[in-house]
Amino acid sequence: LPISPASVENFLHYSLEKHYDDTLVYRIEPGFVIEMGSFGADGNGRRLHDPIPLEANNGLKNVRGALSMARDKEPKSAQAEFFIVLRDNPGLDPDPKDMDNMTGYAVFGHVVKGMGVIDLIAMAELGGTGPFGAAAPKEPIVIRQMEILPPEPMP
Repeated sequence: LPISPASVENFLHYSLEKHYDDTLVYRIEPGFVIEMGSFGADGNGRRLHDPIPLEANNGLKNVRGALSMARDKEPKSAQAEFFIVLRDNPGLDPDPKDMDNMTGYAVFGHVVKGMGVIDLIAMAELGGTGPFGAAAPKEPIVIRQMEILPPEPMP
C-alpha cells in the first residue's frame, strides 16, 4: 500500500478523469518548486473534488524530484494542485514535533525519469500576466496529457 494512500488515490482519480490534460504550469519558483494542477490552458479553473486529509507525517521528505500535494493554510485543504520539488527543501516537511499531522506538505510520489525536463521548465522566463502573478511563466507551459503507466518490474 502507498505511504500516502489518500494523496495517491486523489492524484490517480484526477488523472483518470483527464483533469490534468491541457493544464497550465502556473507557478515557477526557481530552486524551490514548480506548481500545477487545476487551471486549463485557457487560464480558467477546473472543477474540484472535496479536499483530502493531510498526509505529511508519512516519513517521505520534500527532496529534489518529490511530488507533493499543494494546499492552503488549512491542513485538510489539498485538492488537485501539486508541485514538484526542485531542490531538497526540509522547510516543506512537517514539524518533527507535530503528532497531529497539521504541518508540512504530503509527498506522494517522485520523478523517476525526466527530471531534466522539469529543470528546463524551471528555467522558463517568468512574469506572465493574469491571476498567477510574477511566478507565472511569460509564455504558457502546458501539460498536454497525463498518462498512468503500469509499474515497472523491480530489478
